[in-house]
Amino acid sequence: MTGLTAWIGVYDILRPSAGDTVLVTAAGGAVGSLAAQLAKRAGARVIGTAGGAEKCDLLTTRLGLDAAVDRRADDWRDHLAAAAPAGIDRVFENAGGPCSTRPSRS
Repeated sequence: MTGLTAWIGVYDILRPSAGDTVLVTAAGGAVGSLAAQLAKRAGARVIGTAGGAEKCDLLTTRLGLDAAVDRRADDWRDHLAAAAPAGIDRVFENAGGPCSTRPSRS
């Protein structure tokens, strides 16, 4: 189901084109990591969000994303702006809420 969810989300709904900048939230999870790879395959520049520096490192070094943003960092908005200076064309929302909402640290 995770593969089908990512496939439909990227190819049937998101429809990224070569050169688009795509943001994938929760890109370190099962659906998000597949969605990010499918967007890369479509030729998009992909930025992923994840919770923690270790997961962000995984996104860029192991999965080949163009950038990763730690959603738990106090300055995550600044990191996202730096990763997408020309803006974001498509968003694969995978975290259950807008990425503009700061997550709680409970």
